[in-house]
Amino acid sequence: MKIKKGTVFSKKIISILLILSWGYAQYSVMNRFYAVFLTVFFFFQLFFRQRSFLLLAVSILSITLFQTSTINTIEVLKEKNLGAVGNPKVLLRNVFSPDTGEEVLPDNVRKMLFLLRYHEISDYRLSSALAEDALIMQRITEAAWPIKREDSSLFVFKLVEEKNQNSDCVSINQREGIELVYCP
Repeated sequence: MKIKKGTVFSKKIISILLILSWGYAQYSVMNRFYAVFLTVFFFFQLFFRQRSFLLLAVSILSITLFQTSTINTIEVLKEKNLGAVGNPKVLLRNVFSPDTGEEVLPDNVRKMLFLLRYHEISDYRLSSALAEDALIMQRITEAAWPIKREDSSLFVFKLVEEKNQNSDCVSINQREGIELVYCP
């Protein structure tokens, strides 16, 4: 069975229009490299090669490698894990060391932890302004363990700019915007 030349020609025209519209759509959403690469590759496939799954494979690889954070993630993993692979004893030592990983905590949480440990406090509570921040509330509760957050505690963490809710409260110490007060 023979295919009419007009049918093949119209299929190529439709393919070209689809390729160009897809390339324009990708280019307009800032996927410029992908748009140019895909358009050139499709034209190459359309005019010079037989149909194959190579087009699909190259398209998926180009999207995965150039339009996602895959390459950046691989670089960061390599950078961070190179020391661990080269010297695993340091990694294991850090895993079992007290206070390891606190550098990822928010600044205010690290300041509160310092004050808790420095003054050897057994329980604490947060002012209403600090308690409203869910991240601070969760992170100080996790990081300070076994020191417990108790609503009835006499030791209160507050922001320096916050007014004391109780005039009997006495400032114990402050550290860069966080104040520890004693409220009997």
